[in-house]
Amino acid sequence: MSVFSFKQFDIQQERSAMKVGTDAVILGAFSNISNQPQTILDVGAGTGIIALMLAQRCGAEIVDAIEIDDEAYLDCVENFENSPWGDRLFCYHGDFAALVEDSEYGYDLIISNPPFYLNQHFAETESRTTARFADKLQPEFFFGCAADLRTETGTVQIIVPEADYLVWVNAAEKADLKLQSRKVIFPMPGKAAKRTLLQFGFRTETLIESELIVEESRGNYTAQYREATKDFHPKF
Repeated sequence: MSVFSFKQFDIQQERSAMKVGTDAVILGAFSNISNQPQTILDVGAGTGIIALMLAQRCGAEIVDAIEIDDEAYLDCVENFENSPWGDRLFCYHGDFAALVEDSEYGYDLIISNPPFYLNQHFAETESRTTARFADKLQPEFFFGCAADLRTETGTVQIIVPEADYLVWVNAAEKADLKLQSRKVIFPMPGKAAKRTLLQFGFRTETLIESELIVEESRGNYTAQYREATKDFHPKF
Protein backbone atom coordinates (compact mmCIF):
# COMPACT_ATOMS: atom_id res chain seq x y z
CA MET A 1 0.00 0.00 0.00
CA SER A 2 1.74 3.19 -1.20
CA VAL A 3 -0.64 5.56 0.65
CA PHE A 4 -1.98 5.11 4.19
CA SER A 5 -4.85 7.44 5.01
CA PHE A 6 -5.44 8.77 8.51
CA LYS A 7 -8.44 10.91 9.39
CA GLN A 8 -6.75 14.28 8.76
CA PHE A 9 -3.72 13.44 6.63
CA ASP A 10 -2.31 10.89 4.21
CA ILE A 11 1.03 9.11 4.36
CA GLN A 12 2.76 8.56 1.02
CA GLN A 13 5.18 5.70 1.65
CA GLU A 14 6.05 4.31 -1.77
CA ARG A 15 9.72 5.28 -1.57
CA SER A 16 10.34 4.70 2.14
CA ALA A 17 11.96 1.46 3.25
CA MET A 18 9.86 1.30 6.42
CA LYS A 19 6.10 1.66 6.09
CA VAL A 20 3.51 2.88 8.60
CA GLY A 21 3.63 0.62 11.65
CA THR A 22 2.22 0.28 15.13
CA ASP A 23 5.39 1.54 16.85
CA ALA A 24 5.20 4.94 15.17
CA VAL A 25 1.47 5.24 15.81
CA ILE A 26 1.96 4.42 19.51
CA LEU A 27 4.73 6.98 19.88
CA GLY A 28 2.77 9.65 18.04
CA ALA A 29 -0.40 9.04 20.05
CA PHE A 30 0.98 8.31 23.53
CA SER A 31 3.91 10.76 23.67
CA ASN A 32 3.68 13.24 26.52
CA ILE A 33 2.95 16.82 25.42
CA SER A 34 1.82 18.12 28.82
CA ASN A 35 4.62 20.71 28.75
CA GLN A 36 2.92 22.21 25.66
CA PRO A 37 6.00 22.09 23.42
CA GLN A 38 6.42 24.97 21.00
CA THR A 39 9.38 23.42 19.18
CA ILE A 40 9.45 19.72 18.26
CA LEU A 41 12.05 17.60 16.45
CA ASP A 42 11.40 14.12 15.02
CA VAL A 43 14.73 12.30 14.52
CA GLY A 44 14.82 9.68 11.79
CA ALA A 45 11.43 10.81 10.60
CA GLY A 46 10.89 8.27 7.82
CA THR A 47 7.56 9.15 6.22
CA GLY A 48 7.00 11.92 8.79
CA ILE A 49 4.09 10.16 10.50
CA ILE A 50 5.13 11.01 14.08
CA ALA A 51 5.72 14.68 13.29
CA LEU A 52 2.35 14.84 11.54
CA MET A 53 0.55 13.25 14.50
CA LEU A 54 2.17 15.75 16.87
CA ALA A 55 1.29 18.66 14.60
CA GLN A 56 -2.33 17.49 14.79
CA ARG A 57 -2.23 16.97 18.57
CA CYS A 58 -0.70 20.29 19.63
CA GLY A 59 -0.18 23.86 18.53
CA ALA A 60 3.61 23.81 18.40
CA GLU A 61 4.89 26.68 16.26
CA ILE A 62 7.75 24.59 14.84
CA VAL A 63 7.60 20.87 14.06
CA ASP A 64 10.89 19.87 12.47
CA ALA A 65 12.11 16.49 11.29
CA ILE A 66 15.41 15.09 10.10
CA GLU A 67 15.87 12.10 7.80
CA ILE A 68 19.13 10.80 6.34
CA ASP A 69 17.74 8.39 3.72
CA ASP A 70 17.14 10.01 0.32
CA GLU A 71 13.91 8.19 -0.54
CA ALA A 72 12.30 8.50 2.90
CA TYR A 73 13.16 12.20 2.90
CA LEU A 74 11.23 12.69 -0.34
CA ASP A 75 8.17 10.93 1.10
CA CYS A 76 8.41 13.00 4.28
CA VAL A 77 8.57 16.32 2.42
CA GLU A 78 5.61 15.35 0.24
CA ASN A 79 3.57 14.31 3.26
CA PHE A 80 4.35 17.54 5.09
CA GLU A 81 3.46 19.71 2.10
CA ASN A 82 0.15 17.93 1.55
CA SER A 83 -0.92 18.10 5.19
CA PRO A 84 -3.08 20.79 6.86
CA TRP A 85 -0.04 21.93 8.89
CA GLY A 86 2.49 22.45 6.12
CA ASP A 87 3.33 25.93 7.38
CA ARG A 88 4.61 24.47 10.68
CA LEU A 89 6.40 21.39 9.35
CA PHE A 90 9.91 21.19 7.89
CA CYS A 91 12.18 18.23 7.12
CA TYR A 92 15.98 18.47 7.08
CA HIS A 93 17.89 16.05 4.88
CA GLY A 94 21.04 14.82 6.54
CA ASP A 95 22.80 13.70 9.69
CA PHE A 96 21.69 14.44 13.27
CA ALA A 97 25.12 15.83 14.20
CA ALA A 98 24.98 18.34 11.34
CA LEU A 99 21.67 19.66 12.66
CA VAL A 100 23.25 20.17 16.08
CA GLU A 101 25.84 22.44 14.46
CA ASP A 102 23.35 24.32 12.29
CA SER A 103 20.29 24.71 14.52
CA GLU A 104 19.54 28.22 15.78
CA TYR A 105 17.23 27.13 18.61
CA GLY A 106 16.51 24.28 21.01
CA TYR A 107 13.57 21.88 21.07
CA ASP A 108 10.98 21.40 23.79
CA LEU A 109 10.39 17.84 22.58
CA ILE A 110 12.80 15.59 20.71
CA ILE A 111 11.11 12.38 19.64
CA SER A 112 12.30 9.32 17.75
CA ASN A 113 11.35 5.84 16.64
CA PRO A 114 15.04 5.03 16.17
CA PRO A 115 16.63 2.20 14.21
CA PHE A 116 16.53 -0.31 17.02
CA TYR A 117 18.51 -3.44 16.19
CA LEU A 118 21.74 -2.88 18.09
CA ASN A 119 23.60 -5.85 16.57
CA GLN A 120 24.84 -5.85 13.00
CA HIS A 121 22.47 -7.58 10.58
CA PHE A 122 22.09 -7.68 6.84
CA ALA A 123 18.88 -6.30 5.41
CA GLU A 124 17.78 -6.73 1.82
CA THR A 125 18.49 -3.12 0.82
CA GLU A 126 20.74 -0.35 2.07
CA SER A 127 17.69 1.82 2.78
CA ARG A 128 16.08 -0.89 4.89
CA THR A 129 19.35 -1.41 6.77
CA THR A 130 19.51 2.30 7.57
CA ALA A 131 15.88 2.29 8.71
CA ARG A 132 16.05 -0.84 10.87
CA PHE A 133 19.56 -1.07 12.31
CA ALA A 134 21.20 1.30 14.75
CA ASP A 135 24.71 1.48 13.26
CA LYS A 136 23.92 4.98 11.96
CA LEU A 137 22.12 6.17 15.11
CA GLN A 138 23.79 4.55 18.10
CA PRO A 139 22.22 5.30 21.52
CA GLU A 140 25.14 7.36 22.87
CA PHE A 141 25.37 9.38 19.65
CA PHE A 142 21.62 9.96 19.66
CA PHE A 143 21.46 11.19 23.25
CA GLY A 144 24.61 13.29 22.89
CA CYS A 145 23.01 15.17 20.01
CA ALA A 146 19.62 15.34 21.74
CA ALA A 147 21.14 16.79 24.91
CA ASP A 148 22.77 19.56 22.86
CA LEU A 149 19.50 20.45 21.11
CA ARG A 150 17.02 20.10 23.99
CA THR A 151 15.70 23.09 25.92
CA GLU A 152 16.18 23.11 29.69
CA THR A 153 12.63 21.98 30.43
CA GLY A 154 12.16 19.86 27.30
CA THR A 155 11.97 16.09 27.01
CA VAL A 156 13.38 13.33 24.83
CA GLN A 157 10.94 10.51 24.05
CA ILE A 158 11.64 7.27 22.17
CA ILE A 159 10.15 3.83 21.55
CA VAL A 160 12.60 0.89 21.63
CA PRO A 161 12.56 -2.89 22.11
CA GLU A 162 11.81 -3.81 25.72
CA ALA A 163 14.78 -6.18 25.75
CA ASP A 164 17.18 -3.30 24.98
CA TYR A 165 15.68 -0.50 27.07
CA LEU A 166 18.48 -0.47 29.67
CA VAL A 167 21.02 0.12 26.89
CA TRP A 168 19.16 3.31 25.97
CA VAL A 169 18.73 4.34 29.63
CA ASN A 170 22.45 3.93 30.31
CA ALA A 171 23.33 5.89 27.17
CA ALA A 172 20.97 8.69 28.24
CA GLU A 173 22.60 8.89 31.67
CA LYS A 174 25.97 9.54 30.02
CA ALA A 175 24.39 12.63 28.45
CA ASP A 176 22.99 13.67 31.87
CA LEU A 177 19.45 12.77 30.81
CA LYS A 178 17.29 11.11 33.47
CA LEU A 179 14.56 8.54 32.88
CA GLN A 180 11.25 10.17 33.84
CA SER A 181 8.64 7.71 32.54
CA ARG A 182 8.42 4.23 31.06
CA LYS A 183 5.40 2.67 29.35
CA VAL A 184 5.82 -1.06 28.70
CA ILE A 185 3.92 -2.22 25.62
CA PHE A 186 2.41 -5.69 25.30
CA PRO A 187 1.00 -6.88 21.96
CA MET A 188 -1.72 -9.00 23.66
CA PRO A 189 -2.63 -10.29 27.13
CA GLY A 190 -0.30 -13.10 28.13
CA LYS A 191 2.29 -12.17 25.51
CA ALA A 192 5.76 -10.89 26.38
CA ALA A 193 6.37 -7.14 26.16
CA LYS A 194 7.88 -6.15 22.81
CA ARG A 195 8.41 -2.39 23.09
CA THR A 196 8.78 0.32 25.69
CA LEU A 197 8.15 4.05 25.43
CA LEU A 198 10.71 6.09 27.39
CA GLN A 199 10.81 9.75 28.39
CA PHE A 200 13.98 11.53 29.51
CA GLY A 201 14.76 15.00 30.83
CA PHE A 202 17.49 16.90 32.66
CA ARG A 203 15.43 17.04 35.87
CA THR A 204 15.31 14.04 38.19
CA GLU A 205 11.67 13.15 38.84
CA THR A 206 9.79 10.27 40.40
CA LEU A 207 9.69 7.59 37.73
CA ILE A 208 6.21 7.09 36.28
CA GLU A 209 5.64 3.52 35.09
CA SER A 210 2.64 2.23 33.14
CA GLU A 211 1.59 -0.45 30.67
CA LEU A 212 -0.24 -0.63 27.36
CA ILE A 213 -1.84 -3.71 25.82
CA VAL A 214 -2.42 -3.10 22.11
CA GLU A 215 -4.88 -5.88 21.20
CA GLU A 216 -7.29 -8.08 23.15
CA SER A 217 -7.03 -10.59 20.30
CA ARG A 218 -5.87 -10.38 16.70
CA GLY A 219 -7.52 -7.33 15.13
CA ASN A 220 -9.47 -6.50 18.32
CA TYR A 221 -7.79 -3.43 19.80
CA THR A 222 -8.04 -2.54 23.48
CA ALA A 223 -10.11 0.40 24.68
CA GLN A 224 -6.93 2.18 25.82
CA TYR A 225 -5.35 1.94 22.38
CA ARG A 226 -8.54 2.88 20.56
CA GLU A 227 -9.08 5.94 22.78
CA ALA A 228 -5.55 7.24 22.22
CA THR A 229 -5.65 6.75 18.44
CA LYS A 230 -9.29 7.58 17.67
CA ASP A 231 -8.42 11.02 16.24
CA PHE A 232 -6.05 9.36 13.74
CA HIS A 233 -7.03 5.81 12.91
CA PRO A 234 -9.65 5.70 10.12
CA LYS A 235 -11.40 2.65 11.61
CA PHE A 236 -11.90 3.99 15.15
